Amino acid sequence: MEPTALGQANQAYQEINALTTDLGAGDSLATEYALAIRDLIGATTTATRNALAEAARLHADDQMNPVGKSRLLAEIPSTLVDTSQFDAADQAVGATAARHRAAILAHDPRHDAALRWEVDNHLAGKTGDDAWSALLTLAIQPRFATFLAGSAGLSLGARFGREPGVFEEKALETLKEHGTPDQKLRSEKLASIPKVLEAIGRARSAARSAASEVQIPPRPAPSQALMR
Repeated sequence: MEPTALGQANQAYQEINALTTDLGAGDSLATEYALAIRDLIGATTTATRNALAEAARLHADDQMNPVGKSRLLAEIPSTLVDTSQFDAADQAVGATAARHRAAILAHDPRHDAALRWEVDNHLAGKTGDDAWSALLTLAIQPRFATFLAGSAGLSLGARFGREPGVFEEKALETLKEHGTPDQKLRSEKLASIPKVLEAIGRARSAARSAASEVQIPPRPAPSQALMR
């Protein structure tokens, strides 16, 4: 059985509420983004609930002029089709993810000279695929992860004609398991981002469904149906 618009909206908000708890991982700005996501989806959920409740009230009013009732029902979807709050929530999710990703990959340059020396030694006598393979082996080591994910990786990618973005992905994978406590926590929150986006998508779908549902009169009770 397909979930109702109200069921979808409530489920989405429950998911958002759970997922955004501690989504900021102690980062004040990321926490602001997380709270914004919760507030925005909370507002859309309230709008969906209110629209459905108002439609139910109108459908149940047997004394109202049918023309006036139809006009009021037709106006309700206008409160649900505005996507600006959903778009803002998506943007806040993107900002949260970018904040965590940047913090995970933040590099301390104090040991760059030693790291460059080690990279040069690992590349000595190697070219092409062999050199790139050696770099990828270094990229999964915590000591080299953020070094290669930054400007050093960009330079090496240009030097060997390869895509340097792989260094960032290797660093994120490595630091998720072998990073600092902060890097591990942020990695955990970063991994939850797809679920946050999925919940926002569910809230969008609920609003669209509600815009259609409000036009459909409720089914009469069985006893009423038999009398008609």
